[in-house]
Amino acid sequence: MELLIFFHDYMIMFMVLILTFVSYLFVYVSLRPYIDKYTMDSHSLETIWTVVPIVILVFMAFPSLYLLYLMEEISLPTVRVKVIAHQ
Repeated sequence: MELLIFFHDYMIMFMVLILTFVSYLFVYVSLRPYIDKYTMDSHSLETIWTVVPIVILVFMAFPSLYLLYLMEEISLPTVRVKVIAHQ
């Protein structure tokens, strides 16, 4: 349970940082008096905004998968049932 709480806090902090950064960029771009032509049509910029979310999702997925692995309950069965069916 402690790991779940830590993971929750980690994800909330991560999401707040992302929300703050995106909000800042939104306000910055919306208050700008001009639009740069090279910013709107840049292959390197498109590559960056494709790769960065992938990296963010990886940083979110690995701790989640680790917790799922730890939470998996494997118990030894005490009763075995053999089912034979005919159709």
